Amino acid sequence: MNALDTAGLDCLAALAEAGSFERAAQLLSITQSAVSQRLRALETHVGHLLVVRSRPLRLTEPGKVLLRYARQMQALRADAARELGATLARDERLPIAVNADSLATWVLPALDELVRAGQRHGYGLELIVDDQDFTHDWLRQGEVLGCVSSVAQALRGCHCQALGQMRYIAVAAPTSWSATCRRA
Repeated sequence: MNALDTAGLDCLAALAEAGSFERAAQLLSITQSAVSQRLRALETHVGHLLVVRSRPLRLTEPGKVLLRYARQMQALRADAARELGATLARDERLPIAVNADSLATWVLPALDELVRAGQRHGYGLELIVDDQDFTHDWLRQGEVLGCVSSVAQALRGCHCQALGQMRYIAVAAPTSWSATCRRA
């Protein structure tokens, strides 16, 4: 497959984010017709239908693969722009999927340095909270650039690193248990 058109990839990412051609056109500051033309050109280039044109629209499996690639390309462009001293758009975000237990315990302190760098350089983190068994799906669908997951298998183009284990201890107070039993 030859090089993919970045305008088409950006269009696909906007469609996934916006959920409609009209809102994607607004995000990209182009016409709906231009969105449709860019998507059609990308679909022709890759030889696959990428979007199911319904309300809300849905990405096909090939569309999800290209969305993941588009998000990675957007992140790489943003990194290069930062390194070259360019100012990023205000709405530049890096979406990451995490589970609630990790968010409540160790994720925020671990991301503190990245958040501070984002404040200096004009980007922010978007944390998507879901069960650790499903965060990998967010990554596979291209909705996030990274995830904390119970799945040990890395997706193509991604790197998997073990973070450790969390131990859970069941704790209950006798007064709350008896009060709950009486109410039932």
